[in-house]
Amino acid sequence: MLRLLSRFTALLIAAAVGPTWAQSTLPLRADSVSLRALGRDSAVLLQQGAKITLQLQELSTISAIEAVAAGSADAALSSRGQHALNPKEAGLVFEPLAWDGIVAIVHPGNPVVGVSLRDLRDIYAGKIKSWEQIGGRAQPIHLNVVAGPLDGIEYGLRRALFGRGQAAIAAERWYLNTEQLEASIAIDPNGLAVSALSSAAANPRVKRLQLEGVSASPATLQNLEYLLVTPIYLVHRPGAETEPAIASFRALLQTPGFIARAMTAHSLLPVTAAESLNEAFAVREQKLLALLDSVPNPLPGTTATALAGTQAAPPAARPPAGDPQPKAAD
Repeated sequence: MLRLLSRFTALLIAAAVGPTWAQSTLPLRADSVSLRALGRDSAVLLQQGAKITLQLQELSTISAIEAVAAGSADAALSSRGQHALNPKEAGLVFEPLAWDGIVAIVHPGNPVVGVSLRDLRDIYAGKIKSWEQIGGRAQPIHLNVVAGPLDGIEYGLRRALFGRGQAAIAAERWYLNTEQLEASIAIDPNGLAVSALSSAAANPRVKRLQLEGVSASPATLQNLEYLLVTPIYLVHRPGAETEPAIASFRALLQTPGFIARAMTAHSLLPVTAAESLNEAFAVREQKLLALLDSVPNPLPGTTATALAGTQAAPPAARPPAGDPQPKAAD
């Protein structure tokens, strides 16, 4: 697949940024989700199309972002937006690339097929502790999470459930990243965790739970049926988008070939194909919290109407902010 794209990608990048006369490098940091979703594919294609080597390094979400702020990296891929309470992130540009689903995952042998948003919140709050309480076996729920502070997927989930990305939760087991998290679920019949759709969709060793009766997919993200989403961002310093290596990288990420093949392969929804979701996201989290407070178990299909119809700015102009509480719509 990458070979088929390389020639087309090279032509598009060359047209966007002009000729590349010498080999150059782009120091790029990425969290686990973004690296698996976009980083490795883009590294191959950028080398083929523009003769630019991505110096890829996987870090925690916050460390990847802070590397850009400190100048030790030119750019980062992040599975969360700016956290307003971290001064090191102030002034950085968070450019949305694609939407990813936040999915609850369990062992394939777990008989539970779905969970409600309210039940998921109560599990993370420590109020539901047994699978029997949500239609499963009379066994304890082993809640597994990523340990790093302000991790991208955990951050997005906790904002949706509690209104704060750094909210405390009742986890039992902690791991370095979503890759380790999925490995732990694959061997624990009583485990529960959240991962990214882009990661879990290709992992046959874990089972993805439906949320409010809806399975996560690019289509259900696009039509707002699936409730838990997070953008994947390219993070850089202001003005850096004009630098040749970053300009080439940005051009690659926007080529039709990369979007149609590389993003689709990882079950991502490009922001260019997500007008309704782009518009709704700025107030989506507040509406989710309102639904949690008012509707014990929303019926499938009712949430899309409740979350649509906003006039908020899309994430390209107005990325999700931080977590002061109480908070208005981002």
